[in-house]
Amino acid sequence: MPGNIALAINPEIIYIEVEVDGDNLIVAKDRALKVLKENYKTIKEFKGSELVGQNYEPLYEASDFVDILDKDYKVYSADFVSSDEGTGIVHIAPSFGVDDMNLQNKEKFSMPMTVSLEGKMLTKIAKDKFVKDADLEIIEDLKKKKLFFLDEEIEHEYPFCWRCESILIYYAKSSWFISVSKARDQLLKNNKDINWVPAYIKEGRFGEWLKGANDWALSRERYWGTPLPIWKHQIGKSVDDAISEQSSILNPKLMPKSETNLNDQNSKCEDIKIIGSIKELQELSIKPIDIKTLDLHKPFIDDIEINCDKCGGKMTRVPEVIDVWFDSGAMPFASGEYPDNFPADYICEAIDQTRGWFYTMLTISTLLDKGTSYKNVISLAHVLDEKGKKMSKSKGNVIDPMEVIDKFGTDSLRWYFYTVNSPGDSKRMSKRSVEISLRQFIMLINNIYSFFVSYANIDGWNLEKQKQSDNILDKWVLAKFNQVLINVTKDLEKYNITTAARTIHEFVNDLSTWYLRRSRKRRDNEFYSTLYFVLINTAKMIAPFTPFTAESIYQNLKTGKDPESVHLCDFPKAEEYDNKLIDEMQFVKNTVEIGHSIRTEAGIKVRQPLGHGIASTQQPIDVPDWSVPIIQEELNVKEFSWVTGNKESALLFKKENKNYQYKEKNNIDVYLDTKITPELKNEGILRDILRSIQNLRKKAGLLPGDLANIYCYDNTEIVKKNLENIQKNTAVKIEFQKKPVDIEEDLKIDDQKIWLGVMKAKRNEKI
Repeated sequence: MPGNIALAINPEIIYIEVEVDGDNLIVAKDRALKVLKENYKTIKEFKGSELVGQNYEPLYEASDFVDILDKDYKVYSADFVSSDEGTGIVHIAPSFGVDDMNLQNKEKFSMPMTVSLEGKMLTKIAKDKFVKDADLEIIEDLKKKKLFFLDEEIEHEYPFCWRCESILIYYAKSSWFISVSKARDQLLKNNKDINWVPAYIKEGRFGEWLKGANDWALSRERYWGTPLPIWKHQIGKSVDDAISEQSSILNPKLMPKSETNLNDQNSKCEDIKIIGSIKELQELSIKPIDIKTLDLHKPFIDDIEINCDKCGGKMTRVPEVIDVWFDSGAMPFASGEYPDNFPADYICEAIDQTRGWFYTMLTISTLLDKGTSYKNVISLAHVLDEKGKKMSKSKGNVIDPMEVIDKFGTDSLRWYFYTVNSPGDSKRMSKRSVEISLRQFIMLINNIYSFFVSYANIDGWNLEKQKQSDNILDKWVLAKFNQVLINVTKDLEKYNITTAARTIHEFVNDLSTWYLRRSRKRRDNEFYSTLYFVLINTAKMIAPFTPFTAESIYQNLKTGKDPESVHLCDFPKAEEYDNKLIDEMQFVKNTVEIGHSIRTEAGIKVRQPLGHGIASTQQPIDVPDWSVPIIQEELNVKEFSWVTGNKESALLFKKENKNYQYKEKNNIDVYLDTKITPELKNEGILRDILRSIQNLRKKAGLLPGDLANIYCYDNTEIVKKNLENIQKNTAVKIEFQKKPVDIEEDLKIDDQKIWLGVMKAKRNEKI
């Protein structure tokens, strides 16, 4: 309050003059009841514009600090004043607030500095007390003078040092500025050449920030840092004196008397010298400079004096250092590779850097007339806890990244961030979400790779046996890979990381759940050749996303002719592909999906064979002949047929066959005969037995091709009837007895139990 020099009101707000206990007061009409309760009588009301320009008697005089001007202690118009809080009348202390200083710059009233650099009061009232400790003394003084009206507590945000949590105050300082405001139009023009991810930041948060770009306060008062390369006359003052002067520059009456010899020819010289290079400094220095030992940082460089070109006197460096954000913005030019890699292809940082690094780099390159220093920028939102709260040690909701990496791997964490949402969206993170990335992608692609390596080794396949395939599934997966590669490449070129990663994720899922599952029984040269090509090129495609997973797969698939690392390979280039085949296969997959849905609703598991299925469609597509065996096997039906272009025939078929269940989706009608005959039931039981034996093999840690002894006991008739088939498809030898085993299971079939047990045989023994 001792630093207040003016009042601000909003000219559009309605104010009232009221009488309270014999005193006349002025307050915003909307605040009267809150501030005065009901103890007042309204005399008149008027718009704030009627108060503008009037003088008032201040609470404290600032005449000890400045010569009072005619513009001091007057009422001024300000649009930042509202009737949402206080009285609707704002005290203006221009040395301690942004809005206050902006109003002072506009109206040119005085600017007394009533607080020292140590945060202590310079006024008679509460002299030498820390500003917050002075509050009570000022309040008591106002009460004694009968100038204190109302006492209440208001909770509001207050600045604190984020390191030590000390209270901070706004404080006017004399600084060196860069006239950024003069370059606003060019900043906005250069921003148009930048590709922003997310795109809305370009004209939104960043664009709006550029429109209001203020002059850059370049200087800082620090003990160490990049020196401000400005030399000027500092006659009669040491460096410390120059710094002290900054705290009193707004208080002419407190300025220290200069000990300068007024007869010095350069005592009134105001010339300054800005040094642009070490070479220039060396040439201008009064004393010789040893470049090898020269430390360009403060305080060492402060010892260098240069001659003034104008008056011949000595000049010393100003005491300030440069704002560290200038260092960050100068990064492109500080690089030893400049200008070879200028501008950068892309940069990436968090959203708050729209007012930091993103801004300083663009500003400096613009001021140097170099255009933009980066072509693309990815602006990241923040990582939150799983409830959407900011992570904080005090709240106990911080997730240690090293714990996540140790448990789930670096690639799982990376893949989570790529696929969970777009870069500009906040991420609600939990360990569970990273585990899902591990299971749904990293483990999935590793399982595909393990399947290939295991069976290719068992079957003795190698690269010399590579063969081009005519198999429809092989043709489809190659076409699909090339389609995915083209889309991923386009997205990466536009820095659409999330879209690219999700496209890859979908492809790997198709590779596992469709291509591999449909091809498991083949194990021929065409299959291995196709899967090898897809795997090694998928490793190259995922290398920028999951570098360790890609490297692991690549190292075991590469030949002596290939680059040493996947990260030394070129990104794969797509070949022409059959888009019609991709559409046809998607049509087949849609048909299968409908059929599985029918089974689910009927409560019939897929391992249970069914007799017959038909499908019809009105889609403009020629149903390929090759689709029948794929759908037939996938839906596990003995017979399957298409009724194309004739939905009436399919409906008639359904009416004549009451056992059929029907479902339609995407203009595809599917009918399944859900009647299970005894023969079909026995086949289902046999499949359950085969599946249980395979599960026992896995639990026993057996690898594909390892021989295992299976022991079977109780209700063994169906096993005995299908002994040869079971042993051939499961790589086991079956003995019909019960004995101690490594792993056992009671298989319940039709209310009857079949006991199965497994003993692990010697490693690498083959059937």
